[in-house]
Amino acid sequence: MKIRGEMLSFSLRGAVSWTAFMLAAAVAAAVIPAVSHAGEAELKAEIDKIWSKLVNVEIAAGITEPAPVEPTWSDRLTIGGVVEVEANYNDGEQGDDTFNASDIAVAAVELGVEAEVSDFSSAHVLLLYEDDEDLQVDEAFITLGNTLNNPFYLTAGKMYVPFGNYESQMISDPLTLEIGEAQEDAILAGVEAAGFYASLYGFNGDFVDGGDDVVEHYGANAGYAFEAEAVSFDIGGSWTSAIRDSDGLSGAIIAAPGDEVVSDYVDGYAAHLVAGLGPVTLIGEYVGADDDLGGAGSNSRISAYNVEAGVFFPLAGRDAYVAVGYQETDEALWAGLAEKRIVTAVAVEIMDGTSLALEWLNEEDYDVADGGTGADWDVYTLQLAAEF
Repeated sequence: MKIRGEMLSFSLRGAVSWTAFMLAAAVAAAVIPAVSHAGEAELKAEIDKIWSKLVNVEIAAGITEPAPVEPTWSDRLTIGGVVEVEANYNDGEQGDDTFNASDIAVAAVELGVEAEVSDFSSAHVLLLYEDDEDLQVDEAFITLGNTLNNPFYLTAGKMYVPFGNYESQMISDPLTLEIGEAQEDAILAGVEAAGFYASLYGFNGDFVDGGDDVVEHYGANAGYAFEAEAVSFDIGGSWTSAIRDSDGLSGAIIAAPGDEVVSDYVDGYAAHLVAGLGPVTLIGEYVGADDDLGGAGSNSRISAYNVEAGVFFPLAGRDAYVAVGYQETDEALWAGLAEKRIVTAVAVEIMDGTSLALEWLNEEDYDVADGGTGADWDVYTLQLAAEF
């Protein structure tokens, strides 16, 4: 037995269908005599018009759903980016000598495009400009797969391979990134399901072990990420067969032709934990080489770690945070890195998509006995950033 609402809907639909039929019949009665002497093509055209009117009546009544509209090419594109302008002041001491410097610069400009080519393929392009460097294609890769429907995917192109995490609440990059981040032309196979993620990748790096110049560098990462209303965390680890190929280390090692030839490759390992507990964010990460890096000006096993704590809070109706961190390296003098770093930052969203941040960073070089200068310096950075 139908309830009152269902009966009313049934009656309305029946009435509309009857009205549509009567409208079609009336139109047909008026049109058919006029086209009785016309050709077959003219008659078919008039019939199509009648059916079109009938369908429009049913759509207006909610009986027939309108045909879906195919998305245009612009609907498949997502464009975003960021502009960062920084003013900094450097104040240092080395023995009895002091030195200082200041500057204002466009620190970074990023423009990214995501294209949904089909339901199971997408393309990503990221253009990057940094102070004193030319505009370049920072990332460009194609992904096959859709993790909403299938956990497996394949990515090929220029990318930052997933060795290390390098999450930070500071303006400056952490020392762990200086050791481990690697931009490569690579092929990566990955999986994401129920919070778990993992991938395997291969690339042909800058270094060769005296043999053929072939794809023989590999890496892997795995982890688990969880997010709820008040608690979130991401814990994971990664491995690379060639830590020398990181952007920071390869730049320090390869100073002349022939420096890219090595006797063997050195593995690298990284582990991270990023946790959110209400307004508090905690970050911990370690990156290091598995063996000595001979031929780099030092036969030492380089490593670094970073720990940070930050608190988010509202300020005049806007989001704000304050964070503090400590970083340290071991056997990294030859790579041009400081031994110790203390850093603090405070940032506030001054309007939608626009933030203002201030960072104080204190670095300490390796001791003179270790081949360093023993100097320490302070860097103050004010950053205005707009994200769109």
